[in-house]
Amino acid sequence: MSKAIYMIGNAHLDPVWLWRWTEGCQEARATFRSALDRMNEFPQFVFTCVQAALYRWLEEIDPAMFEEIRIRVREGRWVIVGGWWMQPGLQPARRRGLRPPRPVFATLLPESLRDAGARRL
Repeated sequence: MSKAIYMIGNAHLDPVWLWRWTEGCQEARATFRSALDRMNEFPQFVFTCVQAALYRWLEEIDPAMFEEIRIRVREGRWVIVGGWWMQPGLQPARRRGLRPPRPVFATLLPESLRDAGARRL
């Protein structure tokens, strides 16, 4: 049985955490431009970003790039996942002990929801 490893580009941006809105927006544009350029270089490159707010901003300030992304979505190479307006950094502390603040990605979200009392996931 042969095995394959798949790597998918992802952006977790905090566009207004330590930056002004204009700086954060520019970081998102630069990240998206880089992903689109990688798609032109590597036909198998796939990218994803969860944050709906970034797509809304881009649609307003750079409609041409937004259209490029729409084309890549239709091709299945830019995958819209999640559903967050702005992707949170989750910091579950109960079972994991106390740690320095850092983003904890969606892999821990089900555990966090169970810890908060969710019954069905």
